[in-house]
Amino acid sequence: MQDAIKEIISRHLGKVLVNEKISNYTTYRVGGKVRCIVYPKGEKELIELVDLLKSKNIKYFTLGNGSNVLFSDQMYDGVIIKLDNFNKIEINGNKIYVEAGYPLIKLSNVAVKNGLAGLEFASGIPGTVGGALFMNAGAYGEDMSKIVTSARVLVDGEIKEFTNSELQFSYRTTMLQDHLDYICISVNLELKEGKTEELEEIVNLRREQRRSTQPLNFPSAGSVFRNPPGMYAGKLIEDLGLKGYTIGKALVSPKHANFIVNTGNAKASDIKNIIDFIKLKAKANDKTNEIEYEFYGTLMIQDLFSSFYNLHPNQVISFMDTLLCDDLLGAVNITWGDGLSVDRLSEGEKQLILTVGLSLVLNKQNLLFLYDEPDVSLHPKWQQEFISSIRKGLNNESMAIITTHSPILVSNLLDVQIINK
Repeated sequence: MQDAIKEIISRHLGKVLVNEKISNYTTYRVGGKVRCIVYPKGEKELIELVDLLKSKNIKYFTLGNGSNVLFSDQMYDGVIIKLDNFNKIEINGNKIYVEAGYPLIKLSNVAVKNGLAGLEFASGIPGTVGGALFMNAGAYGEDMSKIVTSARVLVDGEIKEFTNSELQFSYRTTMLQDHLDYICISVNLELKEGKTEELEEIVNLRREQRRSTQPLNFPSAGSVFRNPPGMYAGKLIEDLGLKGYTIGKALVSPKHANFIVNTGNAKASDIKNIIDFIKLKAKANDKTNEIEYEFYGTLMIQDLFSSFYNLHPNQVISFMDTLLCDDLLGAVNITWGDGLSVDRLSEGEKQLILTVGLSLVLNKQNLLFLYDEPDVSLHPKWQQEFISSIRKGLNNESMAIITTHSPILVSNLLDVQIINK
């Protein structure tokens, strides 16, 4: 990596920053560090940079204004590409050519001042043109799909032009999300003629609506969840009783439940764990929801529970640490040992199964929790019930066993592999 950074600098591909805090580059103000950030001078330098990174098998990620991403608290061991130098704009009648690094709010203001209608929805979206295209950003029933005619995209060392239909727009998605190595260079827009005064009135009205309904005084990434068909995600979250729910310094906003805000020094893991908690509780209440974000980097759930994925039935987890979650027992599909129930759990044990269960349930796995009671656990009848409980109802699917029992006892009983975490 160090050699690659030296080569980027020696070839004068653009400004280079090393070991930067990612929190300085995202609207959530969270995240660890990144090994290197590069600001390519132009298209030629961008192509050279990507070719260099690919040749050295170095991962990279193109970051706009950081308004719709959540990086890990860990180091991003790769290169972040910032397209701030891609900021040209040309207006020809009702058509606009604009490069990917141009701020979306600024573009909306320029359109309004030129009496061009169609970008009023973007007056409060703090992203870049490239990020807006990637996400098919939108608001108030409008989005990028309705104004984009084509886009120039870097693909395998060449800049290709994609038409509106080729970009495969859908609700908050485009085909770019299936090709993360593609990089938007510029976009062609076609707007409608309008009157500046009327457009300004719309923009000002919506600005006041945002101020009164959204927690703009805290760092956030705007709306977290996509609206399910026929309803609003914020209302769904509010109905689940999660307004004001906190983990660490992350908070489900009491002002707007579809905003998770950083109230001060939150971790990315705090935010991610709230998101997973909401998804799990929505699932438990027969609701559906979809995450709007694309998450990059290895996040906390994966960091802590990587050994829980793709487990085989002959594996057992002895996991004694606890994290968070306090009221979701009804949502976790637990197979209890005979005679065991939630009433017999301590608060720490409740947190343990909820935390691990959160990861397992979201990944369609099963969880078995076994209570530690030495005089019972040594009883032959209990041993038979223990083995029966494990095999009953699991249908030979992947599972994890969370136990406070002696790992040696469990291993002897089941002849299983012990994974200490």
